[in-house]
Amino acid sequence: MGGQSFGPGYISPVIKILLLVTTGIFFLQLLIPRLTGYLAFTPFIFLQSFPLYVYQVVSYMFLHGGFFHLLFNMLALWMFGTEIEYTWGSRSFLRFYIIGGICGALLTLIVYQVTGGSALLGASGGPVVGASGAIYALLVAYWLMFPDRMLYLYFFFP
Repeated sequence: MGGQSFGPGYISPVIKILLLVTTGIFFLQLLIPRLTGYLAFTPFIFLQSFPLYVYQVVSYMFLHGGFFHLLFNMLALWMFGTEIEYTWGSRSFLRFYIIGGICGALLTLIVYQVTGGSALLGASGGPVVGASGAIYALLVAYWLMFPDRMLYLYFFFP
């Protein structure tokens, strides 16, 4: 059959749940702004009060700094994650996604420690929000799994 298509096809089960949960939490952030302070990963607070805020290494992935931050993360999740989930299975995909996000938080913590809380992360070391750590893990996995796949940047540039 061949030909070109837009996107990976039907939304896979875990990605559907991640899209719904993440979008729902984003709307909760808009309704309850204080929620971001509790769920965002803040290296300074994390280190000062360890292990009280250990949940933040996961919860921060479901928060976003604005509509476009959410939109582009969820678009990348759908575009690249769907095929990975169908290939690996839902359980393995979810495990990889969560571990990728945790690794993003740990890398943030390492940068915070090495730079001494420099301007790179702000004087207080955060807060950090977004699924970008997990999304970058998916991008690397996709690239390694499908190295010859043609992708178009801005729908025009291969």
